[in-house]
Amino acid sequence: MGPRLRTALTMLVLLAVVLGAAAWGWTRLTSPVGEAASGPCTDTELAAGDRVTTDQVVVTVLNAGSRSGLAGRVTNDLVDQGFVEGRSTNAPSGTEVTRVQIWTDSPRSPEVRLVRSYLGNVNVVRRDAVGEGVTVVVGDNFEELSDGRARVGVREDTTACLAG
Repeated sequence: MGPRLRTALTMLVLLAVVLGAAAWGWTRLTSPVGEAASGPCTDTELAAGDRVTTDQVVVTVLNAGSRSGLAGRVTNDLVDQGFVEGRSTNAPSGTEVTRVQIWTDSPRSPEVRLVRSYLGNVNVVRRDAVGEGVTVVVGDNFEELSDGRARVGVREDTTACLAG
């Protein structure tokens, strides 16, 4: 093999390596990362007798009051208790909540029961949730979390959106 052919083959191999690295880099750059790849929670099959803990439950908190930063403060308090942070934002326009509500389509689910234990006298409203996990809506009269439970038992086979 002559020097010209060897140089040409070396250049082709190097070009293939560079193009392969560029393609891999572009794929990694444009793909979702971490929670964005699959969302903060995943539908998980649970059997009666299983346990759900705070570190498995994603909580989205919406501010329905006029107190600035209320949703963020409540989210931080729930995260301090071990919950997984979901969204923290304002409730949809026109939402009226005096103290606190949980919005869910499954009011007796283990994750709702667990979050409920931290909210004291909370009204659970059957409706579509706004965010991932359990949706908590706080109003101006919400003051602080109660002493809640670290885990709850699953009463019947169910599917829950849990953090992995």
